[in-house]
Amino acid sequence: MSHKATEALAFPPVDHLLLLVGSNPLPDAVAARLLAHRTSTTISLIGSRSLDEVTERLRRWLEGDGFQQVEKAAPVDEADAGSIASAVWEELQRVDALQVGLNYTGGTKVMAVHAYRAVLEAWRQTGTPRGRAEPVFTYLDAHSLSMVSDPRDPKSGAPSARKCVALATSLQFEHDLLALHGWQFKCTPGTAALLPTSAAELADIYCRKNGANWRTWVDQKLTPSTRRAGSLCPWPSDPTLQGLANTLQEELDLTGSNGFALTGADALSAVASAGSGKPPTTLYEWLHSKWLESWALKALQDNRNSSDLHDLLMNVKAQLVKDPHTYFELDVVAMRGYRLFAFSCSTSTGKGDLKLKLFEAYLRARQIGGDEARVALVCCSDNPDKVRQEAERDLHVQGEPIRVFGRDHLKNLAYHIGKWIPYA
Repeated sequence: MSHKATEALAFPPVDHLLLLVGSNPLPDAVAARLLAHRTSTTISLIGSRSLDEVTERLRRWLEGDGFQQVEKAAPVDEADAGSIASAVWEELQRVDALQVGLNYTGGTKVMAVHAYRAVLEAWRQTGTPRGRAEPVFTYLDAHSLSMVSDPRDPKSGAPSARKCVALATSLQFEHDLLALHGWQFKCTPGTAALLPTSAAELADIYCRKNGANWRTWVDQKLTPSTRRAGSLCPWPSDPTLQGLANTLQEELDLTGSNGFALTGADALSAVASAGSGKPPTTLYEWLHSKWLESWALKALQDNRNSSDLHDLLMNVKAQLVKDPHTYFELDVVAMRGYRLFAFSCSTSTGKGDLKLKLFEAYLRARQIGGDEARVALVCCSDNPDKVRQEAERDLHVQGEPIRVFGRDHLKNLAYHIGKWIPYA
């Protein structure tokens, strides 16, 4: 089913919707979906000169999404009251609408104030004599995922009308989030967890004290084998790792063999045969650290229906359309409605390394997903709360934008993620 099929307007649609465009066009895209009809509503985009490229991308996206009447107002000086008011007045005069709506989530505070005043003043001067309804003023609250409509008379003390829109419309990671920001996939991301049964064994090993045995095998057997061209790495012989050895042989279809190749075409072929829709990787990379990404993706897949998730992707690499040399990576992502959940995964236990991974994911997720984005680190730390607290302090964030899952969470990661996502 198309994500458009489940879309529900947050409030009755207006005839003319003015959208203030900020550096992140995501709230404007959501506001258009929830406040406007695709055929009957005229949408005016009001953006600053410095963000004209963003405004143009939003215009193209809205037209591609089916909105038939989208116009860009003349770019404004975001710090000049006269410039802002003039652009709003021109749009109001151009469109003869019975009811006007202004969504001021985007743009600067100065733009919001003077656009609000201009719309209200225009209605006071021309609204009543021509039978125009009072304008509707709205904003998208990133904290509560609600569309908020201001009271008609704020001086009355009446509360704002709020409607939760967390699942009212869905955005796709590639075609919506990336496109709105001028990015595209650098390569096809993974959609299936690699070697999920073996990943479950590794998660269980790390949850128990046997993780030390695994790391010893990695250091003494796995890593040295990559230095010997054409050599086979022996299966783990430690009794505590026997379950992993068995599942690896089964999933790689190498039952009864003395060992396995870590790199090269044979190893890549073995990994690729374990599923579909995945980016290429070597078996060495997977065993060394990439298994945790597979386990995180599997945990999200287990919560797909119960947590209303979609666009579950692994090994995401994106590049700027206009500059392919500029790119970023995210280990695992998922969408819930229009909210982005980004996961960074690391088998490291060093607090400094973990905080760096978390910082990178947080900054990139907020750039793409806005204030609504949520970020999690899946790691092997014995003190995940300490990592989270220090990261929140250093990033100056409050609330619940960050979550850290540590060693004790790994075995039942799907359960812990399922408890977090719907309430994040």
